[in-house]
Amino acid sequence: TGYELWRTEAVRPIHDADSREWRSSLVQDINTGSDASHPSYFTIFNTNGTDMLYFQADDGETGTEFWRSDGSEAGTELVEDLYPGGHGSDPKGFTVFNDLLYFAADGVDNKWMLTTDECGGVRTSSTNEDVVFVVSEDTVWQPSKNYECPIGYYWASTKQ
Repeated sequence: TGYELWRTEAVRPIHDADSREWRSSLVQDINTGSDASHPSYFTIFNTNGTDMLYFQADDGETGTEFWRSDGSEAGTELVEDLYPGGHGSDPKGFTVFNDLLYFAADGVDNKWMLTTDECGGVRTSSTNEDVVFVVSEDTVWQPSKNYECPIGYYWASTKQ
């Protein structure tokens, strides 16, 4: 199991005075097997009327990523793989401000990307349809060329 997410009751219940099971229990073995998930940087944030515990953990596949739990095994889940692959985004510094949860992470936000376009500049991988490539007719930046395609989206090189 390794270093994982646990919970405990703050006081010993009177009705269960002879049992030791109340003291603590594993919420979920996030990184199954003997490796540890090292959950840390905990904060509570209300999501749709339910207090949830937000934290970072490593499941052994996505790296150290953004997790949450309602305190049950079924309610403990990866919120998002912010840095796809095994590297992990290493989220930390969780804080609530104006009813929003903020944190720092090493991520890749590609939700803004168009996966289709009228210019033919986006190609889907032949081996994984979730992977898209942005391509160009040539590799030379032409300052006189209009790269606004589709209208409202501007394509630029790293030289700009």
